[in-house]
Amino acid sequence: MDKNKVILIGIDGCTFRILWPLTRDGYLPSFLEIIENGCHTNLISTLPFNTLPAWTSIFTGVNPGKHGITGEVIRENGQYKLASSRDRAVDSLWSILTRHHIKQVIVNEPVTFPPEKVHGIMITGFSTPPQSRDFVYPVSLRDEIEKISHGYETDLPLGFDQVIARSKSKGFQLITRFAKKIIKTAKYLYSNYDWQLFSVIITSTDRLQHFYFGDHQSITSHYQLLDSFINYVISHSDDANIIVVSDHGFGSLRKCFYINTWLKYQGVVSERQNVINLVLSKLHITYIKIASILLKLKLYKFLSKITPSSVKHSLPVSEYASSVDFNRSEVVFPSINGGLFINSYGSRVMEAIKALISEFFIKKEVIEHVYLRKHIVWGPYAHRASDIYLLPKYGYEISPLITSRPIAEPSEYGDIRTGTHRPDGIFIAYGPDIRKGIKLKSPIFTWDIAPIILHMLNLPIPTYMDGKVRKDLFRKGSTLFVKSVKYSHVLSRRIVRSRLKLFKKSS
Repeated sequence: MDKNKVILIGIDGCTFRILWPLTRDGYLPSFLEIIENGCHTNLISTLPFNTLPAWTSIFTGVNPGKHGITGEVIRENGQYKLASSRDRAVDSLWSILTRHHIKQVIVNEPVTFPPEKVHGIMITGFSTPPQSRDFVYPVSLRDEIEKISHGYETDLPLGFDQVIARSKSKGFQLITRFAKKIIKTAKYLYSNYDWQLFSVIITSTDRLQHFYFGDHQSITSHYQLLDSFINYVISHSDDANIIVVSDHGFGSLRKCFYINTWLKYQGVVSERQNVINLVLSKLHITYIKIASILLKLKLYKFLSKITPSSVKHSLPVSEYASSVDFNRSEVVFPSINGGLFINSYGSRVMEAIKALISEFFIKKEVIEHVYLRKHIVWGPYAHRASDIYLLPKYGYEISPLITSRPIAEPSEYGDIRTGTHRPDGIFIAYGPDIRKGIKLKSPIFTWDIAPIILHMLNLPIPTYMDGKVRKDLFRKGSTLFVKSVKYSHVLSRRIVRSRLKLFKKSS
């Protein structure tokens, strides 16, 4: 087997909305190099277009209904919980490569904790609990990583948004420091360890764009830092093929649709009333946070057995929907842009949903499109997903918070964010086997990335994967050139048509 090399650079939340103006104006020469001398197209994210389901699809080659992480909050046996890598039901790309004895270096993997025992090195990202020392495999490398990075960070420190609220310049310094630690670690491992797949995920961009979207100086400065890293990679890549990809895109945040507020007015969402819940909500202590930490500490099962159900039910389920009573509400919307879960299909619920669609979708004031679950996900874990997905219009975000008004500027409620996720991410490929100067005719899907990487490494692609190898990606004459491809799942064509429609709506 040929010793092909692949470099995967993930840039969380990256969008051509940012890249095109900056490359056009000469700020990002290395990005321009890989775009003009490689292939590029838009990437269509998962629904919801959030970190956990999107990166998991990228790293598994399947849609969320197959890998099981259908959103930040999932429903199992009538109970809601925060999703984690423990809910992933298929092999990761890393485990497939390990079985094939492919040496790999993975830096800042955002959706896995604890680190997998890969054939090589793995450093975890923001799924790592705060202050945890269990962020690297093999553990013998931890001191080396700490030393080279001057104190490795798997994410920004807790409360960084409060720092930004007090001082945007200090907040920007925190974000820059975080990115530099990731980049410095990546460069060191890139140059000092053997690998066939090198992967680094830059998550600072997501944090930056939430709070600095529209701030030209801050955005430009940070992307120039990334551009210098791209330059380093292409200068040392030898014969490796390079993929640059994001999990979702970004756009301006002008107004929020506080959907649980509206649903409360319709009588299908109930608020919690007990004092314990109200206090915990103020402190941002939620059932999901506590359960997540206890799971990682392997204490959840024991404490769950001895904790009275009355105490469990008094805890807010989600920080974003902390005042929503998930047990008494007939409909819940638990996370940002996450989708509606229907707990009861009574006539009142159906009337409320019809009114929601009529007022906000048909009039095209807030909602761009409405999707049923069967049009978005498929597979054995589709039941974990939302029943209805709502695609907000550009400039809007659908928020689960209960506020005094259903539609308002986020600043009215102390929210200092200026950017929010959008479904359209980026895909760029560059290298000796890649066609040059080509914009692919159609977008790529998150679940296409894993099969493409496997193909680049001359490995077989599991038949259960939903993704495909794009035949228009590789130059003729390359050993990687493929004449034809097929979807691996009978439902994929219908899903593809639905998702292409989504992309056209959101672009």
